[in-house]
Amino acid sequence: MKLADLIDNCKDITKHDQRFARVYLSEMSALLDVLGEGDKRLFQQARQLHDAGLKKLGTEKGVPDYLLPPAPDQGMFEQFANPHFKRTFSDLFTAKDIAEPLLSFDAEKNYNDVITALETHQKQVASIRIHGVVQGYLLKEQLDSQVQASSAQYIRHFAVDQVIDGNAPLPDVIHVLTRHSYCFVSILGDIAGVIDRNGINNPLARMWLYGILTLLEMRLVQLINQHYPQESWQELLSEGRLTKAKLMYQERHRRNLRCELIDCLQLSDKAQILLHHQPTIDALGFSSKKAAKLVIKELESLRNHLAHAQDIAEHNWAQIARLSQRMDEIVRS
Repeated sequence: MKLADLIDNCKDITKHDQRFARVYLSEMSALLDVLGEGDKRLFQQARQLHDAGLKKLGTEKGVPDYLLPPAPDQGMFEQFANPHFKRTFSDLFTAKDIAEPLLSFDAEKNYNDVITALETHQKQVASIRIHGVVQGYLLKEQLDSQVQASSAQYIRHFAVDQVIDGNAPLPDVIHVLTRHSYCFVSILGDIAGVIDRNGINNPLARMWLYGILTLLEMRLVQLINQHYPQESWQELLSEGRLTKAKLMYQERHRRNLRCELIDCLQLSDKAQILLHHQPTIDALGFSSKKAAKLVIKELESLRNHLAHAQDIAEHNWAQIARLSQRMDEIVRS
């Protein structure tokens, strides 16, 4: 499953976003080093895609520091320099806010009791204690009901990058979940919580992602007004899309709602306008207009799934990882 996930994400990211691909391929390389016992056909396909991606980026020996993504457009969101923004997107939403309580058992516990507890609480993972200290975890799917054993037989040790502090920002959570099926959360020194990809459907995580998309859309408006003053962008839209925007604009003014015509455009409309401006495409790190168009389409899909309370973990992970990485770059810079 992990190999198939890598294959799917690698195809999308290396094709559409070379800036983020440099980071992703580096992480993918580390994962492939420990996935050699997986399905041989999928492993070979993942390795070939990884190597082809490196070749496309101009290096076949890995992703050195000088090929990591360049600093993002510092004008992307002028609000990012505001301490309030940093608190909202880096400190306000943390790992402990979306973590689920982690069941914990002594290593000597009979696995039948563990299975019963996991089924009762509808959990798929639990931590294992040795001499009272959490030393690893087990997965419900790997427990064998035909084998009489203690829980210790099924223990899996935490990867060095799989445990984060409860106060870690959400980009750290997404970074872990891009590499592992589970992210474990340490609170007051004890590993007490767990997050899987479905945890990104948590209302707080959805608020965080929707806020990022909203700021992205605000920046698109700024760029349009900068490059196409006095609404000269109108000639770049189809007649049908422009008519819909004007009707919405008239309705809002009829209801005494102050707005500009550009505020009545959809995200895809705004992006379509900027796709006519090659310097903007280059500044955002896209290899071509086609690549930018596909990414915008996927971002709109993510926003629609967020707005309509649909699952985002299964269908939108590549976009979530991309947004999180860019957000982390900007906040840290």
